Amino acid sequence: MIKYQAFIVILLEVLNLSPTWSACIFISDCPVALKYIDKRRHDPTTVALLQKVHCGLVNKGGRLVPKVWCDQIPDFEENRQEGNSKVDLLPKQDECGVQAAGSKITQGERTDLEDFPWLALFQYKNRTNHLAYRCHGTLISDRYVLTAAHCLSYNSASRGKLGSLDKIILGEYDTSTARDCLPQQWGGYCTDPLQIFSPETIHIHPDFGTDNAISDIALVRLNKKATFSDFVKPICLPLEPISLKRHEPLFISGWGITEKKTSSTIKLKARILYLSNDACSLYGVDRTQICAGSNTGADTCRGDSGGPLMVTRLTPDRDVKNILIGIVSYGSKCGGSSAIYTNVSTFIKWILDTIHE
Repeated sequence: MIKYQAFIVILLEVLNLSPTWSACIFISDCPVALKYIDKRRHDPTTVALLQKVHCGLVNKGGRLVPKVWCDQIPDFEENRQEGNSKVDLLPKQDECGVQAAGSKITQGERTDLEDFPWLALFQYKNRTNHLAYRCHGTLISDRYVLTAAHCLSYNSASRGKLGSLDKIILGEYDTSTARDCLPQQWGGYCTDPLQIFSPETIHIHPDFGTDNAISDIALVRLNKKATFSDFVKPICLPLEPISLKRHEPLFISGWGITEKKTSSTIKLKARILYLSNDACSLYGVDRTQICAGSNTGADTCRGDSGGPLMVTRLTPDRDVKNILIGIVSYGSKCGGSSAIYTNVSTFIKWILDTIHE
């Protein structure tokens, strides 16, 4: 049962329904339920199905264990052919969200070489062939990077001046060096060569608009598959409901503007807090957005647009998973007390509908 504890937590919050069906048994005694959990625990349809057949909680050995109407669960093989779900295009759970062991945003600190290996750096080229780094993205599979729509939605005037997306760079640490290495006293090892891609296709959410940056989310399909390593890995998406507590620690990372108002050449990180929407009421926050920030000045700035807002969770095996819950959208000023992030969980269906082989 230990391997199912993380999934069962979701069921603990479900109301105790009382349908007239028979066979309300412990979920551990229902083979078809266990098969869904084992094979598709990160599929939103599995969560919805098990919520529907939930029939109670029983204190068993000091632990609340859910019960289900087992005979109302469709046969696993007949319900859906394995492999047809778009979820299968995402990395397996043992491949996402994990950083190597041991391993500038305002008030940020330097990362280790392997920290946040899903962070993508966007390079833009303008009409005079000037190259500049302007936005970030987050690797969610070997072919897709998730970012903010405002990083990719530009008119002809801004395209001429600022440029359009030219390259997506994975595995970067210090933009001022050709290859990144630790000093000998710290081990002396180096990162792998950068993985550099061109955008094959760009998908901006159809509802994206300038007013309050609603639906500020976009997908970039890489022109070839990324190769996973200690320095390039995908992050986990919130395929299951995630409850955030007020002032829960969250994490941001990027090469943005530092407290000295200069861009950092080194990947930085900062810890901020989940805030109630009231803290961002000035911006008119809705359910598709997240309010987060800090009273220490740790905040995302212009150069960090499109980058990840992350939360960590423990797996049943006690591994620390990083989950992408937000995308840097906008804020009042660089280093302000709060900022707005696109709420990734509200766009999971759009992401799955958009990605393909």
